[in-house]
Amino acid sequence: MTTVQSLAEVKLGSIDDGCRHLGQVLGLDEPVSPAVLMSALSSDEYARNLLTCRKEPAFLRQLLDNPVRSAPAAGETRARPAEMLRSASAALARWSKVGFSTASDEVFEARLRACLGCPHVRQSSDAAYYKLMKTRATCGLCGCDIEKKARLGSEKCPGADPNDYGRNRWGQPI
Repeated sequence: MTTVQSLAEVKLGSIDDGCRHLGQVLGLDEPVSPAVLMSALSSDEYARNLLTCRKEPAFLRQLLDNPVRSAPAAGETRARPAEMLRSASAALARWSKVGFSTASDEVFEARLRACLGCPHVRQSSDAAYYKLMKTRATCGLCGCDIEKKARLGSEKCPGADPNDYGRNRWGQPI
């Protein structure tokens, strides 16, 4: 099994797990940043460059300090606090209707992996409300915290799967 395959096979319990694992794969004593993880998962070229440069500290440091930043896609906006509060309230109401059930670990991992590989995922800004909620990454389409949304059994991904017409990126019917 190659290193790239082992990275793809890792169980993701959270973004922090992915950051720690990628740091280990790269031979670092610390986890990579969420921005590096998201860049590696969304850009094959960036991931290849990280793996190629892992034995060259100066080149690796340059890549780690400058993760790929994709431009917001059409239809994306940064959610405002009031919109996020409305969205979170609606999600809480939906969640209560299904008895506060959570997704199984397997479903959560598949959802999180889909989100981290999505071009719409964004590293959270330094805004106070993101820090207060401990939000590491958000969806550029709905503004939700991807780790929290992926865990709720009642939630759906707002992004269409480009490879499976009629389904979202989590494999659910649209």
